[in-house]
Amino acid sequence: MNIKEMRKQRGLSGYMVAEAIKVSPQYYYEVERGEKNLTHDLKVKLSQLYGISVEEFGGNEITVERIPTFEEEWPEVVKIIRKSGKAPTEKERKRIAKIIELAIEND
Repeated sequence: MNIKEMRKQRGLSGYMVAEAIKVSPQYYYEVERGEKNLTHDLKVKLSQLYGISVEEFGGNEITVERIPTFEEEWPEVVKIIRKSGKAPTEKERKRIAKIIELAIEND
């Protein structure tokens, strides 16, 4: 998987990633197109952003298994939220996240 696929899989824009890793959007897009290579420093920043190890980078490629989307991983939760007919508020999203966090910790 290349870094563009990883970015898109997470629903991020190139601009957002560039800002997060402190490079210009132009530079980041050149890296995505393979015109520039990732420096070790950028690999570290991207690995932190995506929650993967630096060792998983090979050039501008990332050798990780596909990470399932929230909808794929938690279809029951998505079904309940959609059934309500409205998007959850920020407060509701935080409460849902806390419930999931507690469930995982106590598993």
